[in-house]
Amino acid sequence: MSRGCVWKCRFCSSHSFWPGYSFMSGERVHAEILEHKRRHPEKTHFEFYDITANGSIKSLRGLAESIGSDWKTNREKNFFGWKINAILRPEMDAGLLALLMKANCHDVIYGVESGSPRVLKLMNKPYEPAVAERILADTKKAGIVTVGNFMFGFPGETEADFDLTLSFLRRNRASFDRVYASATFTSLEENAWLSEHRAEAGIRDDGPGAHHLYWESLDGTNTYPVRLARYERFRALAIELGLDAYKGIGGSVEEERRAGLEAYRRYRAEHPAAAEVAPS
Repeated sequence: MSRGCVWKCRFCSSHSFWPGYSFMSGERVHAEILEHKRRHPEKTHFEFYDITANGSIKSLRGLAESIGSDWKTNREKNFFGWKINAILRPEMDAGLLALLMKANCHDVIYGVESGSPRVLKLMNKPYEPAVAERILADTKKAGIVTVGNFMFGFPGETEADFDLTLSFLRRNRASFDRVYASATFTSLEENAWLSEHRAEAGIRDDGPGAHHLYWESLDGTNTYPVRLARYERFRALAIELGLDAYKGIGGSVEEERRAGLEAYRRYRAEHPAAAEVAPS
């Protein structure tokens, strides 16, 4: 369907290998799906792994309309359900979401990431939490399985910011079917803005070979154990609300903590320079 993204979130490296955003028309995407259906008529579900399936609203709408038109003629012959990853842009309104559901788009995964307006700005995400709340509610109301991704410990995030994320989840619990807590919290992806602007982001530069997960903030307040604790609190709330979608080590928060801290301490023991000013 597409490559790249129309946004430039500071934690993401997609722009380094997919500069800009390219996409096919909705009609062309549908034609390719129908060819797969011709070859594999038993298949009834397609998942799009584009990082931004709604980078072109025109293309997404065109796909839904093409599917709807085909349904009027062929009914179950060409039936398939589908799933996409999407960004929280205002154009995802009730009308478009109803059209997607009518075209059998059964699941939408949104990169929510944070409930703090300040952190969203630090991430370079161009939307406010209120916009996200409206889109999530409209998606759920349309009958689409609504999923949110969240991350923790973005450089500059405070405990107060994180509390806003927990409040966001509580407040919008009825708008979600599932939420995914990022098991890497905030990773420094190679070629992402965060990796290339560490000082500007307030990240200590540990030199070549620095670990992408075990980075520390310059002031020492944002460390792997701090991020792990926020991850655990988020998952505890998600479990309480019946929304947790974790699929990692046995689904156990305790096992994840044990394994994560063991690996972190092993890294610090093997890299004394990185541990010199890092709090435990």
